[in-house]
Amino acid sequence: MERAWFDLLAWFNDFRFPLRFQILQIQCHDRHCWMQSVRAGKCGNRKEGADFCFRFGALMCLLHVLRGVDMHPGNIIASGNQPVVVDCETLLHPETFLPEEVRAEDDSIVRTGLLPAVSGLTASTNLEPEEISESLRNGFRAMIEGLRTPRADARLREWAKACEKFPVRRIYRPTAHYYEMLERSLVPSLLRSGLQRSLFLHACCGRAKKRSRESEEVEALEDGDIPMFHGKPAVLSLDLSEAVFTDSILRIDRALGVHHKTQVQR
Repeated sequence: MERAWFDLLAWFNDFRFPLRFQILQIQCHDRHCWMQSVRAGKCGNRKEGADFCFRFGALMCLLHVLRGVDMHPGNIIASGNQPVVVDCETLLHPETFLPEEVRAEDDSIVRTGLLPAVSGLTASTNLEPEEISESLRNGFRAMIEGLRTPRADARLREWAKACEKFPVRRIYRPTAHYYEMLERSLVPSLLRSGLQRSLFLHACCGRAKKRSRESEEVEALEDGDIPMFHGKPAVLSLDLSEAVFTDSILRIDRALGVHHKTQVQR
């Protein structure tokens, strides 16, 4: 999936997107792949910071359209003025059962998990929140308008069709939740007894709709691993409406604190 992701970004570079994306080379053989390394580093100046945010806004749009989930800040490597996405195993994610209080987020950019990374851009880009917001908005707008063209629409659908042969990771709980369960199970009082630790983990995972999945979750956590599930990718369904753009920018601004500032000034 990561090779497919960078192939898609390379197509956008050839499509003459306003700013080029960094492409990592990936070599695959049999069931193994090797990825080119990428060096992390902060933006050198304000121009690089603005370019980084423009690209990040464009990538947020693309990841949202491709139903990416669980793209936590650790999945974004800041390399100068290039945000590089790694661990693309959760693209084209099928719909999953969510608690009623967060069910509406399945169709919003919140689902991607990228908003926490947005809130940390002020320190890494040396830009003010309003400047970051403007660059993110411009990048998001450039990508969504590019995707609306017949040529990009056809390429995206062709790309998604080719990805049907790859299994995608199914996320039933955010990775951060699994980490929290794992850390809470490693306190001395629970490590004294395997039974007590197992009962605690079963209680944590007790809301799983399928008992078999709960058992697999507990087994992985008992071994100190993050549970992994895989399945077929979702069929691509594009929503490039203005409503998607407006809602996404509103949520991004809230993550930056821009919306709150505007309200206070009024």
